[in-house]
Amino acid sequence: SFRVVSECPHTIVIYEVILSLKRLILKYYLTLQSMEWDIIYDILLNIKQHVKSLKQQHNHVVIEALHDLFKLSADCHSEHTPQSNINSNRFFGVVERDTSIHPISL
Repeated sequence: SFRVVSECPHTIVIYEVILSLKRLILKYYLTLQSMEWDIIYDILLNIKQHVKSLKQQHNHVVIEALHDLFKLSADCHSEHTPQSNINSNRFFGVVERDTSIHPISL
């Protein structure tokens, strides 16, 4: 599962998880249920933990991909706020936690 793989300490694996998660959200965000969004939030937290531990020279590619993933997720949330299956408070809590990793404004 993505959640287990997102705990892997290898940067290339984390990068692939980010890309796969982006594809999943792009394709299925309209049909994702609350429990599935919770899993995505857990994965995002795992990825953020990994990014914190990266050496500076490897950070920029993964951080840029993570930034794109946060932006995509934020766009999905703002586009479909009235739907009850999206927990915007939890999502923005994940995004806002430790913004030094990803200086974005949503």
